[in-house]
Amino acid sequence: MLQTFKFYLKHAKKYVGWILLTFVFVFLGRVCEGYINTYYKIFIDILFGASPKSESLISIIQQVFIINVFLWMSWRVVTIIDSIVPPLIVRNIVQESYDYLQHHSYKFFTDSFAGSLVKKITRLSDSYLTVSDTLLYNLYPTLVTIGVTIFFTAQISPMFAYIVSIWTIIFLSVNVYLVSGRMSLESDANKNETRISGFLADTLGNFINVISFSSYHRESKQLEQISTDWRTSKIRSWIYATSSETILSAMMLSLEFFLFYFGIIFWKQGQITPGDFVMLQGLLRGLFMRIWDFGKNIRQVSDGLSRGEEMIEIMNTKHEVQDVEGAIDILISKGEIEIKHLNFKYNNSKVVFDDFSLHIPAGKKMALVAKSGSGKSTLIKLLLRFYNVTEGSILIDGQDIIKTNQESLRRQISFVSQEPVLFHRTLAENIAYGKPDASEYDIIEASKKAHCHEFISQLPEKYNTYVGERGIKLSGGERQRVAIARAILQDSKILILDEATSSLDSESEKFIQEALEILMKEKTTIVIAHRLSTIHKMDEIIVIEQGKILERGTHTELINNPKGQYRYLWEIQSGEYSKELISII
Repeated sequence: MLQTFKFYLKHAKKYVGWILLTFVFVFLGRVCEGYINTYYKIFIDILFGASPKSESLISIIQQVFIINVFLWMSWRVVTIIDSIVPPLIVRNIVQESYDYLQHHSYKFFTDSFAGSLVKKITRLSDSYLTVSDTLLYNLYPTLVTIGVTIFFTAQISPMFAYIVSIWTIIFLSVNVYLVSGRMSLESDANKNETRISGFLADTLGNFINVISFSSYHRESKQLEQISTDWRTSKIRSWIYATSSETILSAMMLSLEFFLFYFGIIFWKQGQITPGDFVMLQGLLRGLFMRIWDFGKNIRQVSDGLSRGEEMIEIMNTKHEVQDVEGAIDILISKGEIEIKHLNFKYNNSKVVFDDFSLHIPAGKKMALVAKSGSGKSTLIKLLLRFYNVTEGSILIDGQDIIKTNQESLRRQISFVSQEPVLFHRTLAENIAYGKPDASEYDIIEASKKAHCHEFISQLPEKYNTYVGERGIKLSGGERQRVAIARAILQDSKILILDEATSSLDSESEKFIQEALEILMKEKTTIVIAHRLSTIHKMDEIIVIEQGKILERGTHTELINNPKGQYRYLWEIQSGEYSKELISII
């Protein structure tokens, strides 16, 4: 929680002048509230005196009125400043959190739920408001009230001031002890709440699977178990809080009893007046109102810091893939790729590549063929620097990508994944995502080449149509064509296609293949191939197995090798393997 508090403090320092001003006016307001009790003391003493004068009583009421006007003005200043500064700080917190989060690695995001990450950012920003409001409007005024109460109680009797001082120290110590005991219980409840958010994001985001497999009851049972864990941890926290409040209320009753008990004795001795009783009652009432919420406010601050702790942990986690010191922007003018003695393994355990080397000349079209888990997708992720190589190097136009700025690298590589995900934005924005300054004409031309202009032009809003979350309003083939249009518009020297026609029907695939042939001209192209019929025109085909090059050559060369892995895969997909089995049977 200390790290969370330091993070909030860092952002608050930018507006320290305004924040200090609010604390000054809160202090003045608390002093005024305590000072008003001295006027009520004088009022009662005059009223019950030998010869009360109405003029004196009216004068006192007028002075109380003036103090209350100043008190009202003080709080108005506080609320005006507080309505302006905290939103600015929250904006900065959200911005920094988002910026830092976006620079985490590919692995980080695959290991995390998007819904949980969103929840952690909003918790961090919301928690700041909880902490700042509690400090400004509750805890700080409470501490000032304690000081004011002790000061004015001493005017009645020094012994009363000693009793209030000692009691306050004991009360605060007990509060801190009780609150610290509840913190771990609240932490468990928050973690279980995060589990609920992650589960809901996962199941709601994959609702089509839940529907398709009729797994409502199974998913509901899992949610019930997670919710039960949250409920149990929350009930424990609430029971602890109730027990704590019982102890604190008993301490308050004890203070009031002893002060009035000794007050009666002093009154009999003529040491205090009836007005002192009124003043004492007013001071105690104000103190109790603040002290009673002290434990609650401590819990609010600790809960707020605890709720922001998960995001702070992410903020304190170093980015797995970082640019080296002095990294420069890469300049890709030709697109030549050279992989030298590449070694890579996941999580320091599973070896994917061991002394792997590959040269792709500029402008050449190369396909990667392999069984699942053989490393073809990993090679693409290394090229895009989603991961850093363990040993060896990857050069583009002679530039080691590990020494270059990763953002500049990715800006100059067009990538079309097998399952393209679109933003819930307009079609025009999605197509122009790799080239935000593209004109409307360029967007439409790219769409025509990708054969998505046909269905877009028939939509009521055309290119201003919103596609829904992750592009859900479009079919799989339509999403794929939009992604291809985006790559066409980006027009990079290096193009990576992860089976870019896999979601298309036969007629659309024919058109897209023609468009891709135009797109791939004079570009270094890497195609991850699952359907071998789409890569027979590649300049070279690389067959990978267990992180090593098993075969390489043109389609014709590889198909003529009867014992080759490529020939085996081709026969399976073309049906020859099945025919052979039938003839044997």
